Amino acid sequence: MADSYHILSSATPFGTSINERADMLDKTRWANVYSFRELQVLASYLSAYKVPKETIILQEGARELYLCLLIRGRVAIYKKDSAQKDKLIANVNAGMTLGEMALIDGQPRSATAVATEDALLLIMTKEEFVRLSEDAPRLAIKLYAYISSLLSQRLRHVSAKLAEYLHEEGYLI
Repeated sequence: MADSYHILSSATPFGTSINERADMLDKTRWANVYSFRELQVLASYLSAYKVPKETIILQEGARELYLCLLIRGRVAIYKKDSAQKDKLIANVNAGMTLGEMALIDGQPRSATAVATEDALLLIMTKEEFVRLSEDAPRLAIKLYAYISSLLSQRLRHVSAKLAEYLHEEGYLI
């Protein structure tokens, strides 16, 4: 895996206008949740970054607080096992988000995310999330609810996989 470094200080900022970022959002699942006007407002709290293949986007245990929306590319998610070896636990495709948990709970990153090909990301920092909450509280609540829904869906999926695994291993009757 590539050496660790902070994405916001080492990625290439991708200068885009608010409308260009809103257009990027409009091509994701976010378009199913927000009006285009809301996407424009959200876009003003997001920054675009280009990252090359093998860039570590999130580092397990790190405390940087930001959410990433993958606009283009693919990202692999790794989690250290009990022997401290990285295990692939998921692949993230364009249109999906990562890093939501740390943005919401402020805890260290639970996994490492590595670009498996050149990628384009929209990033919202904790500071921008707080600013959104102050400037547009209704939209911030809607974003918070959306993130909560994503996390709930992922937890349900993992719970189902865990039950399946436990059943196969003979732990469940």
